[in-house]
Amino acid sequence: MNIIDIYDKLKNSYKNYIGSFVSIKDERIKQRVSEAIQNEKLWPKALVQFNPNFAQGLGVSQLIKKGLPIHKDLEQFFKTPFYKHQQEAIELGCQDREFIVTSGTGSGKSRTFMATIFNYVLLHREDCNNKTIAIIVYPMNALINSQAEELDHYRQQYEETMGEKCPFTFGKYTGQEDSQARERMQQTPPNIILTNYMMLELLMTRAGDEKRLRDCFLENLHYLVFDELHTYRGMQGSDVSFLIRRIKAQAKENVLCFGTSATMVADDKLTYKEQRQKVADVASCIFGSRYDASQIIDETLKVGLTNSNYSKSDLLTAITSPIPTELNATMIQKFPTANWIEQSIALHYDEQEQKYFRGQPCSIEDIAEKLFNYIDKSITQEKCFQHIIGVLNWCNEVNVCQGTNLLPYKIHQFIPQTGNVYATLGNPMDRYITVDEKLYCEELSDESNKVKYYPIMFSRLSGHELYSVKVVGSTFLPRNFDERNESDEEEQEQSVNNGYIIVPHENESIEDFLLDPNSDDIPEDWYKLDRLGNRKFKKTYSDRFPKRIYFNVLGQLSETADILDNPIEGIYISCPLKYDPTAKAVYSGSSKEWSKLSKIGSEGRSTATTVLSYENITKMKDAGVVSVDRKLMTFVDARQDAALQAGHFNDFIRIGKIRSAIWNAVKDSDEPIGSDKIARLVFRHLNLSHEDYFRYPNWSGGRAKKVEGVMEKYLGTIIYDDLAGNWQVNMPNLEDCALLKINYEFLHDEITGENGCERLYDIPELDGLSDESKERFIVQILDYMRHKLCINSDERTEEAAKDLEKQVRENLKSPWTLDDNDRITSAHALCFVKPQNRRKAYGKEIAGYRSKLAFFIRDFLSANGGTATIGSAEEYVSYMQSLFTALGNYIDENDGAYQLYYSSILWEKGDEKNVRTDLTRIRTIGDEIVYTPNKYFQEFYKNIPLANVNLEAKDHTGQVTKSEREEREQQFRNGDFPVLYCSPTMELGIDIKDLSIVGMRNVPPTPANYTQRAGRAGRSGQAALIYTYCRPRNSHENYYLRHPEKMVSGEVKAPRMELVNEELFSTHFHSTILSICPIPQLSNGIADLVNYSNANAITLKPEVVHHLQLSDERKAEIKHIFKQVITDHYLSNRIIDEMPYWFTDNWMDNILNNYLSDFDKALNRWRSLYKLAQQQIEEAQAIIRNNVYGENSNEKKEALLKEKRGTELRDMLLGQNQGKNAEENEFYPYRYFASEGFLPGYNFTKLPQRILLQYKNSDKVEYLSRAKSLALSEFGPQNIIYNNGSKFRISRMMLTGDPTPNKFFYNPKTGVIYKNQENVAHHTDIITGESLDGVSKLIPGYCIQSQDMIAQETEKITCQEEERSRKFYQLKTYFSSDDTRAMSTCELKTKNGIHLANIRYIPSCRLTYILESKNDNNANGFAFDTKTGDWVSSERMAIYAQRQQEHPEEPNYIKYVKLFTETTANAIYIQPLEALSLRDKGAVRTFLYAFKQAIEDVFQIEGSEIGADVMGEEKIPNVLIYENAEGSLGVLSRLVAEPASYRAVVKRAYEICYKKNSQLSDEEREKLIPADYTNLLNYYNQPYHQLIDVRKIYDTLCIMMNADIEMRSAGQHQNYDNQYKALEEARDHNSSTEYKFLKYLYERKLRLPDKAQPMFPEQYYVQPDFMYGDRIVVFCDGTPHDLPEVQEDDRNKREVLEDAGYVVIAWHYATPLAEFVAAHSDIFTPVS
Repeated sequence: MNIIDIYDKLKNSYKNYIGSFVSIKDERIKQRVSEAIQNEKLWPKALVQFNPNFAQGLGVSQLIKKGLPIHKDLEQFFKTPFYKHQQEAIELGCQDREFIVTSGTGSGKSRTFMATIFNYVLLHREDCNNKTIAIIVYPMNALINSQAEELDHYRQQYEETMGEKCPFTFGKYTGQEDSQARERMQQTPPNIILTNYMMLELLMTRAGDEKRLRDCFLENLHYLVFDELHTYRGMQGSDVSFLIRRIKAQAKENVLCFGTSATMVADDKLTYKEQRQKVADVASCIFGSRYDASQIIDETLKVGLTNSNYSKSDLLTAITSPIPTELNATMIQKFPTANWIEQSIALHYDEQEQKYFRGQPCSIEDIAEKLFNYIDKSITQEKCFQHIIGVLNWCNEVNVCQGTNLLPYKIHQFIPQTGNVYATLGNPMDRYITVDEKLYCEELSDESNKVKYYPIMFSRLSGHELYSVKVVGSTFLPRNFDERNESDEEEQEQSVNNGYIIVPHENESIEDFLLDPNSDDIPEDWYKLDRLGNRKFKKTYSDRFPKRIYFNVLGQLSETADILDNPIEGIYISCPLKYDPTAKAVYSGSSKEWSKLSKIGSEGRSTATTVLSYENITKMKDAGVVSVDRKLMTFVDARQDAALQAGHFNDFIRIGKIRSAIWNAVKDSDEPIGSDKIARLVFRHLNLSHEDYFRYPNWSGGRAKKVEGVMEKYLGTIIYDDLAGNWQVNMPNLEDCALLKINYEFLHDEITGENGCERLYDIPELDGLSDESKERFIVQILDYMRHKLCINSDERTEEAAKDLEKQVRENLKSPWTLDDNDRITSAHALCFVKPQNRRKAYGKEIAGYRSKLAFFIRDFLSANGGTATIGSAEEYVSYMQSLFTALGNYIDENDGAYQLYYSSILWEKGDEKNVRTDLTRIRTIGDEIVYTPNKYFQEFYKNIPLANVNLEAKDHTGQVTKSEREEREQQFRNGDFPVLYCSPTMELGIDIKDLSIVGMRNVPPTPANYTQRAGRAGRSGQAALIYTYCRPRNSHENYYLRHPEKMVSGEVKAPRMELVNEELFSTHFHSTILSICPIPQLSNGIADLVNYSNANAITLKPEVVHHLQLSDERKAEIKHIFKQVITDHYLSNRIIDEMPYWFTDNWMDNILNNYLSDFDKALNRWRSLYKLAQQQIEEAQAIIRNNVYGENSNEKKEALLKEKRGTELRDMLLGQNQGKNAEENEFYPYRYFASEGFLPGYNFTKLPQRILLQYKNSDKVEYLSRAKSLALSEFGPQNIIYNNGSKFRISRMMLTGDPTPNKFFYNPKTGVIYKNQENVAHHTDIITGESLDGVSKLIPGYCIQSQDMIAQETEKITCQEEERSRKFYQLKTYFSSDDTRAMSTCELKTKNGIHLANIRYIPSCRLTYILESKNDNNANGFAFDTKTGDWVSSERMAIYAQRQQEHPEEPNYIKYVKLFTETTANAIYIQPLEALSLRDKGAVRTFLYAFKQAIEDVFQIEGSEIGADVMGEEKIPNVLIYENAEGSLGVLSRLVAEPASYRAVVKRAYEICYKKNSQLSDEEREKLIPADYTNLLNYYNQPYHQLIDVRKIYDTLCIMMNADIEMRSAGQHQNYDNQYKALEEARDHNSSTEYKFLKYLYERKLRLPDKAQPMFPEQYYVQPDFMYGDRIVVFCDGTPHDLPEVQEDDRNKREVLEDAGYVVIAWHYATPLAEFVAAHSDIFTPVS
């Protein structure tokens, strides 16, 4: 496969796609947009990255000769020499030394630990029989399956060569094995277990047979291996670190730990040695062993080609000669250009390290320029460019054909979403226009006035441009129009401040855009009629009439022209757009804004991804790639987005195939096709097999014929519906592409009298019109009826439509069937007067005197010489009735209703040039709009493969069941389907050898993620293409769009994790208890744990209680083992450093003593859910048993469905009838207890909120869970959830009792919150220390805690979905701390000691999130039925209100509520003081976004992992930044504890804002604009774009970069100087050693003690001199301590302290203080 050629063709196809939508009326804008697309102005150059050759090492026999303890038979597994890095690791492993391998993707890292393990088995063959000596842990099951295949290959190779059984055995333990496989493993334990960390946790804690397996491996385990080590970060990393320590603590033998990863650390600011040391530190943290740099094995690269002595003349000759065509590897190895590329581009030699490193990725253009300069510019750069492409293609062809590894490469292309065009406010001829993401126009701006750019939208009907604006006071501000993510229509209706400006073109006038209030096209729901028949418009709609306004370039607004300088006249119209003045189009119903208006390019992210996917597969087909190798893996960061994308692709392809079949049918026909043949011909051209659409594919004979007939009829309905015009905005139909003409049989001939026909239309109604005009006139009228589906067909009577619906559902399968909510509608009919009878009005389209049709009739007759006059409604109706009677060959009349005969319609091939203008749809002003056909979709419909090419997509995410995921992985490997959309589940180490193209729907969070995803392609040495779709309005994606090299080969931060965390300790303490005292019932469902016969009193079973009651002996044993878990050098030092106040012997005793009660308490949520399910079943059964309801009544049907759903939910809760996926069940005991925070959580959400998905017309239910903070809005009232190809609307909250309202008070100065505390005034603020009396405020409204939700399926995902639809809410954040003693502070001061700011670190900060409606009515609450838990829509609310008025005696259960949830997370609180120069809220908010983004960049964490908000309502508020991720990321504490981390973040914030790290000149500062999408603006902070201004924080960041930092540890409330004074006062003034000690620390700005002469428990009979925290004591021994008896007394007392867990350090006056302090540098740390 020529990957460069495919890349070029893909790029051209995509440019054709986005360019095909540019329908722009304004010529200046049109030219600017076209240039930007065709010249790739917005695209960065593609980068080429070369894969290196690894240096060869020694083979097995050579290693034996070196004297290493290696068995000779190891060569039977590894017959070829190892790479150098493999050899280095194996040498360590075989000598019982631990190692970490960090070589690149595809470098054979697994061979290092496999060789070590195999060698051990060979050396101890007899001892290893039925003993597990190695456990290999992978982060996901797909990797386990891949590795199992590799091990099986090793086994077969050995047995075939040696003729004896393989010495090692292995087994998978993933949770997917059947009971026989597990039983086999437990009875004959394998030497090697392949597992994931969750299953390893279960192996350590489950009872029964697994205990036997656990006992076996704890007895014999020698190796513990973790692949993809970089994934273990944050809380998941912390859990895994503890799991490893628990295994090592309980294992009998010394356990060696190995790790592998391709992306551990990459940082240009660190030397190579420093990077290796960083990896060693991470390994020490994870494995609890001491690693140094010598145990970190990195790749050793080599020059792979053989001609290093080429000359410039050799290069010139090669460039000027044709590229050789021979597939000869030796020729390439000697070829000058190939050698030059390898040595100058692919590799970089570091003189200091004496080592080759990978070269930086660069574009082919840059490589050509370097070559051009290298040969002294003696040949053109273009010639160099073409030559390099030829050499790369030649190398790839040889690699693919001969399996060589000669300059293998990957192409990386970042593709921008076309985005917006922006213009300054002004007249079309002189306004400034840009396609860059800018907020300000530099050319028109000066220091006092900043002229803004405004987003431009285009009418989809007229191509006219509209400015998107927001009215604030008397000013227009730019408003970002996000096509498919607009806030709810319901919310928009409440405001008229969002809207559009229209400025007339030269040939237009303002009057052209105003709307006649008496127009018949205005929908009736806009107004009511008074008694006299006059229209009274509802306020919602009257506000949406176009209004004449005046404004200037600065956006200042007036209703008169005389107030403003240089006024511009225009039209303002509010959104949502109910009327498009540029096209005279009225919109009714809930049509979305994006269906009316578009941005340039018009492509949404989903359609762009679908088009790129489709083009990739078809381009591979065209290149001759065999079907099984045509694969594309596309990564999507959100699980719901992957489901959306797969559904979008499949629907897009289905529609495309149907339309293509129509085109093929008309193309192949010699004459126009009538309605009697069209469905049959389309069916034939679709080339469907029975398996494609038969619900029962084994049917044959007559039954099969019947299904074929149903399919043909169903296609007929689709073809019929397509006559209405376009289905999707982004998918123009065949007529719009000029591929199809719809004509009417005999019409032309009967107008003109040609071909021997009678002239039938020389009639009074058409008098004055030429024959050509008559034909246009009649065709427009018939098209109008066709587009309204007023078409008479026997197949579309009401009865026929229902019958066909039933047949389709019974006989056809997806995607060729109807969804539950799909209907085949009966034909409509056209009326000129609305029927008075409501029943008769059903299905009628009204074309009255003020309709579009009437306007067209009058306009056309007037413009084309018609003599008929239509001056009134009566004349219009009379004229139309006469005309339609004359058109009786085409139009059927029935009781005043008219239909077009379906039999008169003809399908003909279009000329591919001319699109018939719909003159009734758009009433044009001036010249008629001439439409050009969409060229991209012309080619798409003509060329989409209809046979022998599989075009199907599936998603692969955590929302898909484990068994289904594994099946999809295997199907994708086998080539059963070509397109896989996956969340990061597939980014790790999965080897799909023939995968050459990888896509990304968004820019990944970090370069490490990108490297892993890109590493899926080209794993067999073939060239590969990786493309990434970017949204320029997202600051993260925009940054990497401009700097793709920073993502492709960027900085990778070392993983970080927090180990000293109370929740972490307690959950693993519980797991330690379970591993020693397992509970047999815990391995089954919760049904085995509890007695649930009485849902109101569910208790633990006695046998379970027995296992939970621990004897004193057991407690002592468990305590001893847990102490072993935490005694390694790394963790014990961390405990000493952090001095957690909670970690004492008493803490461990409490865990042990409360074990039973804590276990029981963790089941409380389950009890509530079980009670709810049982209640649902009982309510349903009451209706089922009630004879009042008939068997077929809706009530009984609903009750049966309710009972089934309740039973399924109850089974899920009990763990019954769950089959193979029992362990995936949300309520599998180990998973459930992890989510409740009782057991380790790993990647499970702690204390999650769940949502129950209910499928339509099915008893199927499914649970999803999210972290509480995320779930509050994602599972918010009426929101939409995407899952498994469907959309679900959240309709209800599960109530377990009456909802309890809560009162919240908060301090408006700081944002500190208090819940349900009536005497809140008696409290003091935890930040300021001030009394809250008279300060605190009450949060208004009825606040209830968010609980689990229910969502009901509404419809399937279609290709109309570009982004997930979602509700928009107001989410407010507050905070508090339950333990202020744990807070630590750093103070920022100038060199002169002026106090600038405080930064407080608040561990386990309690965050309170309150969700409010954006609707200001009803205290921003959501309408909620407190009896049923239903979320009440505005429509239902109106019905409730009316019922309440009619029956005031009935109780009112509807309340407007706010939802809240609470979580804990580490946080920092930044309190700026006046000297920091943050002058207003805008400056603080700008600082917040800069600082947050800098934290993300410096510590390489995702934006979603860090939350931030402005706290307090003061003029200068404070800033709260907190960790959103589960548990702790361990990064925020570093900002307070490590000055270097603080400085790195401030420096990065400066770089983000000003794009350089040096000081700005005065001229540069003057040119600064407030902000744009290249620095701080992004989609998520849109509401604050007008406040964000980087100019306001320039001085602040400069001050912060130069500030002194003074740190105070937890519990230290005074500043450094005051702390010293306090200690000096409290110390023993008779002791000169205490004086010297304290003075030494103070003068050197080292950490001071927290206490002097501390009070100490009496039982110790001791008085330390100083104390740090609660556990470190310091003694200063002067001359009295030289006496022997005093020394003896000191020794005894201090040993007692050490035995009690205190850290005792003593300074003797004879020891130099510098030496003493250096020996304890971990305690005496610098404070600035």
